[in-house]
Amino acid sequence: MTLIVIAAEAVYAPDLRDESDTIILSCAIGGGADFIVSGDNHLLSLKAFALIPIVTPTQFLALLNPQPQTPVSDPDEPRPTE
Repeated sequence: MTLIVIAAEAVYAPDLRDESDTIILSCAIGGGADFIVSGDNHLLSLKAFALIPIVTPTQFLALLNPQPQTPVSDPDEPRPTE
């Protein structure tokens, strides 16, 4: 078992509606997070905190595994002839 200790700083989040979520924000900052992934509506309503995007699990998975874009044909491009 590995113990990881993150020195969390107190954060000021005036738009946060649930004070118990401050620990999540503190840990994200202290741990150098690239994203906060959550299903908590209070956190998600912030959209980002200290330049760290707050996303749902579905949004995060979409960022990790982007779907290939279907090529859009240009109507002005000549079509190949057979």
